[in-house]
Amino acid sequence: MAEKSQPFPCELDGHCPYEYDQNTDRDIEGMPLLNNDPRGCPKYGHVCPMFMEECGLTAEGLNIRATVHCFQVMGRLTMDEQKKVAFLLLFEKYRAILQRYPESDYPQYYDRM
Repeated sequence: MAEKSQPFPCELDGHCPYEYDQNTDRDIEGMPLLNNDPRGCPKYGHVCPMFMEECGLTAEGLNIRATVHCFQVMGRLTMDEQKKVAFLLLFEKYRAILQRYPESDYPQYYDRM
């Protein structure tokens, strides 16, 4: 089991720099959940992203893992087949819009509401 050699970022200033609203590339949900690991986030339980390199992950890997996790959860929540089909159709539309209107070119569409 790995040792925690330094304080968590949230222990230093009370804020997690890895929460999605702080940094979308380093979402805490992308980190593995390891029981009784000293690197576990005191708030979320996942291993803190400050240890992502130790876990063999990159910022891109964290983002991918977080996205996969979120869609797996959403899939479990939409057990009804009609809801799943509607969700998948909406997701495809969402992906097409992201490709056609990237945030860098159309920031007005990405304002946090």
